Amino acid sequence: MQNARASYEESGRRFKGKKMSGLMRYAHGNESRDFFKEIQLPLVVPTEVPITLYEGFEGDRREVETTVPVLDVHEILDYLQTELKLQCPLDKVQAYWKHLRDHGNPFAINFPGSDNHVPFTLYGDEVVLGKDSKDKVTGLFLQLTLFKPRVVREGLWLLCAIQDSVMVHENLKSLQPVLQHIVWSCNCAFTGRYPANAMDGTPLTGVKAEKAGTEFAFGTRWACAELRGDWKWHERTLRLLRTPVSKKLCFLCNAEASDGHMRYYDIEDGAAWRSSQLDSNSFLQSALRPGARSIIH
Repeated sequence: MQNARASYEESGRRFKGKKMSGLMRYAHGNESRDFFKEIQLPLVVPTEVPITLYEGFEGDRREVETTVPVLDVHEILDYLQTELKLQCPLDKVQAYWKHLRDHGNPFAINFPGSDNHVPFTLYGDEVVLGKDSKDKVTGLFLQLTLFKPRVVREGLWLLCAIQDSVMVHENLKSLQPVLQHIVWSCNCAFTGRYPANAMDGTPLTGVKAEKAGTEFAFGTRWACAELRGDWKWHERTLRLLRTPVSKKLCFLCNAEASDGHMRYYDIEDGAAWRSSQLDSNSFLQSALRPGARSIIH
């Protein structure tokens, strides 16, 4: 609020946004109260998910149990269509699934849902907060697959953010509980109903209990159609054996970083790697590291 007020003064008190201009009228010392008076926050309450994080400084750290707030995918999706009016036309949804099937997409061909399931995307990435490249936050975001705003960030909704330096990456200790909760919430979105109980089977409380078991607005059902992220994100969350620096560098086929017959840079129609594309069983058996389960389980 102090930074915003300083920017307001520097601009000659000419903010275009009515909300921000309204906030600037309040007296010093009451920023927190005035913020919540002026800004009506959405009725999407995060779930506190138990996870393991590091506590202390480098060289003297220990693992501790704590919780992080995670916004539920199914609640965000329903909020977007009811409050923000982001409804995807049904004919566009049906055309999306038909297009994938017509082009032989295995996911669409074996899709257990219907052509009316609205596709959405999960996206993960690391963000550097300041000048220090080590000062990073890992964020998980939700996108509507068929919504293409002019500005990309207007189509990204944050689900969870964790400071990277305190995360326990070994065996996905910090991320796995968050990913499990998000997958559970995605499954709720697929059914088209608010869950009757929490992920652990306990009764819901507070605002979440008010809609327990009810249908989403307009009878909409959703399906996670994409997992987006850079190589580092996929390597971490899918627990990939194959990375950009390994000899077998592709997790979808057996292409190699070599000059042999499986060379990845062979782009001819008869390239050897084209016939080595992995099916689901081969992927699970040969492309994943042993140990903790990945996001796809």
